[in-house]
Amino acid sequence: MLIARQVMSSDVVTAPAEATVAAVLATLREHGVRQLPVVDPEGRFVGVASERALADRVAEGEPAGAEAVTTCLDPEPLVAEEDSRLADLVEDMLERKARAVPVVDVDRRVVGTIAAFDVMRGLHAVHADRGAGPYLGVERVLVPIGNDDLGLLALRLVVKLFKGAEIHAIHVLGVPSSMVPSAIISKVDPGARVQQVAAGLKKRVIAAGIDPMPILKVRLGSPADEIVEYAEQNDIRLIVIPSRERHGMRRVLLGSVAEHVVRHSHCPSLVLRGSLPELWSIETGE
Repeated sequence: MLIARQVMSSDVVTAPAEATVAAVLATLREHGVRQLPVVDPEGRFVGVASERALADRVAEGEPAGAEAVTTCLDPEPLVAEEDSRLADLVEDMLERKARAVPVVDVDRRVVGTIAAFDVMRGLHAVHADRGAGPYLGVERVLVPIGNDDLGLLALRLVVKLFKGAEIHAIHVLGVPSSMVPSAIISKVDPGARVQQVAAGLKKRVIAAGIDPMPILKVRLGSPADEIVEYAEQNDIRLIVIPSRERHGMRRVLLGSVAEHVVRHSHCPSLVLRGSLPELWSIETGE
């Protein structure tokens, strides 16, 4: 039976309770995370500060941003003790749609944090020790792939961790907008375009050294809607979405796909944030 202490990351960033809303928001964005545990001067857990709540408060004006962060903490934060059963914690995380959970010791001092990736790493180790390989009991996994290499890195990681599972990869082509002249649209053969992109996608996957070859699909439409629909039609059990750190309007627009998938998919979604190449080297030793 795995417990929180066995899978948590001990390198946890915290925010002091006396810090201002604006200062903690800056720390969140500096580290590329969505929430931070807030602690008192002795390191004891006070609560959880979320980026969304802090950003909303800062938007109210300078006086609000200068308030203590304790004025807008999550009223019902999910927190784990060191000896909490991982199975129970995962159930709570799924129910509350929590991305990360702070871990405290018997004195309520924050000693670590558990994110979805930590759970995957812990289960991977258990299966490997039992000689069952790193297959985590998830039957079908879906990885969306864009035009850059981030999706391919995510796919390599998924294939490595979920041996024995049926791996799907999907690339969604956006449909021409109303601003594109109809004369140009009429010359585009959607079927031929999909086939051409599918052939190129297969070459990219082979060149990336991904083995075994996943089930590759190319679809036309809205990326977020197509990912959610494909996952439901094919009884996908987990969606793994790579996500770059973005700021400002780019973050609002480009992050909307992952946000939509997380909110509307019928199955759990894991968003890989931060430096994916760095995560890959840690998990695989390559």
